Amino acid sequence: MNNSTEPAIEKADVSRIKGISGLWLIPLITIAVGAWMVYDHWANQGPLITITFSSAEGLAVEKTKIKTRNVEVGKVVDISLNEDLDGVKVTARMSHEVRDMLADDSSFWLVQPTIGFSGVSGLSTIFSGQYIEFLPGKNDNIAEHFEGLDAPPLTPPGTPGLHVTLHTHGDFSFKEGDVILYKGFNVGQIEKVDINLDKRMIYYDAFIRAPYHELITTNTRFWKMSGISAEVTADGITLQAGTIQSLLQGGIAFSVPENERLGKRITEHAEYHIYPSQSAINEKHYDHSLRYVLLVNSNERGLSPGAPIYYRGIHVGKVLRSGDIEAGQHLLEQSMKIPVVLEVYPGSFGLEDSIQGKLEAEKHINQQLTEGLSATIKVSNFILGQQLIEINLPSSSTKQSKQHKINYHNNLVIIPVTLDGISHISAQLSELIEKINNLPLESVGKHAVQLLAQSTQTLHSIEKIAADMHDRELIASLNGTLHHAQELMSGFTAESSTNQELKRALATVADAFAELKPLLTQLKNKPDALIFSSDAQNEPEPTRKAN
Repeated sequence: MNNSTEPAIEKADVSRIKGISGLWLIPLITIAVGAWMVYDHWANQGPLITITFSSAEGLAVEKTKIKTRNVEVGKVVDISLNEDLDGVKVTARMSHEVRDMLADDSSFWLVQPTIGFSGVSGLSTIFSGQYIEFLPGKNDNIAEHFEGLDAPPLTPPGTPGLHVTLHTHGDFSFKEGDVILYKGFNVGQIEKVDINLDKRMIYYDAFIRAPYHELITTNTRFWKMSGISAEVTADGITLQAGTIQSLLQGGIAFSVPENERLGKRITEHAEYHIYPSQSAINEKHYDHSLRYVLLVNSNERGLSPGAPIYYRGIHVGKVLRSGDIEAGQHLLEQSMKIPVVLEVYPGSFGLEDSIQGKLEAEKHINQQLTEGLSATIKVSNFILGQQLIEINLPSSSTKQSKQHKINYHNNLVIIPVTLDGISHISAQLSELIEKINNLPLESVGKHAVQLLAQSTQTLHSIEKIAADMHDRELIASLNGTLHHAQELMSGFTAESSTNQELKRALATVADAFAELKPLLTQLKNKPDALIFSSDAQNEPEPTRKAN
């Protein structure tokens, strides 16, 4: 009999669980956290934009950063060629903080070391590497595609100030970045240069910073500033000096003409003409002009381009050029006259500066030419040799005479040239010298000797008659008179000293006038010859062209 006792084994109560186990919460939470992290990363990584550049020089994927105010706001993630193969397309990931700053007028450019007249910039990129600078726009339109700049914008968008357009008929003289000066202060710069092929004019878009833009008025004048400039005019030599920056770089200055009140302030985009110098701003600028020509006999070197033209004392034009020789003529012809082309402005006569005013001025001038209108070349500065042209009104005598014919040279109307007072004096002196040289002094001397001989014979006859009359007193008186007459006549014989001195004196006068003639001619052609010597070897001499 077994006395040990075994514990009774109870059966497990097995039942089916209804629903989902709580263990599944762990992977679900993990998935949710991962999804949230992915969404958060996607939502905070910022927009993806594309920027086009002309070259990928200095750019690198995942290395080149995008900054604004030296704060990183993006990074280059891809670089590829564009469809036209004329540039590159840069894909960049921007920070979400600048999402609302990506307006369609935003600017992007590559910052790199630069040395120029305005200074040295971008030195920090030597150590940190080149980067793309981002300048937020001001518009409300958000964009994803942008065109990169080759250089930083000269004037950031929204900068207070005034934009003006400057133009000139002259050669290209300024470039982007050149300064705008006011009394030596840098108040602006040129932003863009363009050329109008139809008008053959160069246009400069300039920006004047605030508060200097308030200086721009309706009568403001702009002129070319080149540091140091010397100008020779009919009034003398004018010397102008600017700042060191304008001396090295050049620029444009502006002001109001002397003795003029300030005009109305300009608040909108306006257009101005660029004058060649500061002295030129006191003269009005005209867009329409008439051209005429003078035909001069001598060398008028004082009529350089720009020499003034006056009509009734008013400045109405300038000399444009000289030497427009017609086909079939050449300087070797002694009778050929030198053409001098003139430019006259109808607006300076008080007419409209327009096509209508040009036609009206041409009609009146042609009418006066038929009545005897002429031009006179005068010396305005004897020291510098500068000359001017004065147009003379027809006199009453010429109006009453027959009408003059209008002639042309190279399709330009010819204005007849008359001599001025100095030219008249020179011409009269030349004629006087020529007459003195042509005097028959030797023939006059021979006739005088013959006359003295005949007088001597007459006196001898009288003496013989007196002897026959046995009148001693009469004979003595006649003998004394004859003796004195013989002494007097002997002084005028061909071999006498008196006759020789007289001939030498007349020859000296003739030589003096002969030496004076070239001097007067030289003073007429080059009035400054008494002060500035000229080397004849430097004068151009026409030569025949070799076959």
